[in-house]
Amino acid sequence: MIRPFLPTGIAHFRYEEQFPPRKFIESGFNIQHWSDFPEGGHFPSIEKPQLLADDIISFFSKILLPDQGDKIS
Repeated sequence: MIRPFLPTGIAHFRYEEQFPPRKFIESGFNIQHWSDFPEGGHFPSIEKPQLLADDIISFFSKILLPDQGDKIS
């Protein structure tokens, strides 16, 4: 199996509709960032916008600024 090279980030919210197991997802994608959230569901941009925005920023910080990712707030 050929794995895609495109960096992928996952934000898994607790009440998301049926979600494949992490091991299955990792077998087909180049996972560089994974977050499990204890709340939220299918519409995180409406339900938990700040959590989602912070997670997206964290993902892109790792990809675009690997040496500075932890310093960006």
